Amino acid sequence: MSEHSINNIPQITYDSAKKKHYLEFFFLKSFSVLWNLIPEKLAMFCSAQLSYTVKLFLTKRNTLALDKISQNLNVNNDTAQTILSESYINFACNWVAMVRSQKITVQIVKEHMNLIGFSQFEELKSQGRGAVIANMHLGWWEISPRIFHLLEIPLAVMVAVQHNPLSDKFINYYRSQGGYHSILHNRLSVRHTLRFLKNGGFLVIVADIDAGKNGIVVPFLNEQSSTSNWPAQLAVKTDSPIIVGINYEDENNKRTFEMQKAIDPRDYKNKNSIHDITLAMNNNMSALIERFPGQWFWLQRRWKSKL
Repeated sequence: MSEHSINNIPQITYDSAKKKHYLEFFFLKSFSVLWNLIPEKLAMFCSAQLSYTVKLFLTKRNTLALDKISQNLNVNNDTAQTILSESYINFACNWVAMVRSQKITVQIVKEHMNLIGFSQFEELKSQGRGAVIANMHLGWWEISPRIFHLLEIPLAVMVAVQHNPLSDKFINYYRSQGGYHSILHNRLSVRHTLRFLKNGGFLVIVADIDAGKNGIVVPFLNEQSSTSNWPAQLAVKTDSPIIVGINYEDENNKRTFEMQKAIDPRDYKNKNSIHDITLAMNNNMSALIERFPGQWFWLQRRWKSKL
């Protein structure tokens, strides 16, 4: 177990797997084996072709995504179509990268990736402070746990419980890196999360999703949205900065893993601190999407809540 593993986490109770779950898991497992057997470039090419096929069947979701791309990025339809196609490819390649992540070594990270902002973790560690890492559906986000593992930075990763218990356990094996990181399901008690951060742990939360009726209204990509204030609440309650962390391919086609400058709750002492911290987080994420629009997952319904 790692230095900051969370002890005595109550285990999630899954419903029994159904026949359709076994079928879904069979295809997930089969593709993961295939992607590891063939060369990386071929695996990425095949997954990209598969994404084109999937796109043909998601016409309603495509229409919604294209509307949001055109509206929030102020681009014409042709550009929006290109961005959406790139988004499909990126999503497919992200999952290939996840199931092949054990092939990533320390040497590959040091020689073939740009690492930006990681010195912040040593600084926080020397202060005895934790951090909330606001992750996004951008780039190859599912290989982030592998990179942190190789850099010897243990995490707790907060995840939503998937409808398929077999797939949930399979995906979380990669996210935990075989137990190096802790997995926190969002159905579990919050006291473990608070204790973890107060003890100087680093917690990963996916922060670019619609929060429904439980969110607060702040702009995201120039449009009002329901955003979870949970990262900001954790930051304030545990004196833990929020760091927007992303893994993307930069303008020079080099894989880059960037930890942006921390949003420190000590800089927000007014009565609107939760709102202001959440807004700062959204502004950081929005700027990244505007910079790399084709690497963000536009198919998620980020603005589905009626405000």
